[in-house]
Amino acid sequence: MTELICPVCKSNEVKVQEKRLELYYCNSCTHCFTNLDEDPSLYHNLYFSQERENWFKYPDVPLYEHVYRRIISLVPPPMKLIDVGCGNAAFLKSLKKKEKPIELYGIDLVENSYPGINFIRGDFNSFDIKEKFDVVTSFMAIEHLRDVDFFIKKITKISNERSSWLIINTINNNSLIYLFARLLNKFGFRTAHDRLYSRHHLNHFTNKSLKILVEKNGFKVIEHWNHNYPMIKVDVPKSSVLFEKLYRFGIFLMFRISDVIGNGHSQTIIANKEWRK
Repeated sequence: MTELICPVCKSNEVKVQEKRLELYYCNSCTHCFTNLDEDPSLYHNLYFSQERENWFKYPDVPLYEHVYRRIISLVPPPMKLIDVGCGNAAFLKSLKKKEKPIELYGIDLVENSYPGINFIRGDFNSFDIKEKFDVVTSFMAIEHLRDVDFFIKKITKISNERSSWLIINTINNNSLIYLFARLLNKFGFRTAHDRLYSRHHLNHFTNKSLKILVEKNGFKVIEHWNHNYPMIKVDVPKSSVLFEKLYRFGIFLMFRISDVIGNGHSQTIIANKEWRK
């Protein structure tokens, strides 16, 4: 078997976390990853309309509002912004409704159309983007990619050559809900664990591993926080009514506790790169 290397810190101090799902853990930077390749066929229409119906139907308004306020405070308009892995463009649409002059772009594998927003349909890692951007955002996309280091390097390539901002949002593998799911898995209760560690997610970042990835590519972290998404976005496995209610209540409980201790399901980093003075 070929020696496994951590996709974040390139260490070979890697051990098996869950053999059944080919999950591995890096002792050096605490990153968790799978040895599977990206599979675009997983992202069929049912993924958006049924498998993750609530996730895509209901935008994360509190997160989008916070990010918008921070962008405006850090980057004086007019500005050019691209959302990488924009999905159904919920974040971009929320920005379009604001009064500030922001030139908006989005790129994703799926087709998008909305007045005043420039969309690119394609794979960000392979698409040749000519524009340069003041702000690059990415919400819940990096965990779907195998080569996360190349992803950040590609963001650097399309960033403004004077000063650029990166806002990246992904899962928090050390969150309370992930810790609890791993505990249940040890006792044979796999539903929550296998849903969190689905084949769609190739990389599972901790606060430490995400910060390492961003900083090693020349960005300085300005803000880094953990948070949960609104309960209305929760999708539960289709089963009996009782099971679905219990599943949803369990998530609600984990979210409320993690809100208090600051260990939510998701994490977001705001980082800056000064190219030259």
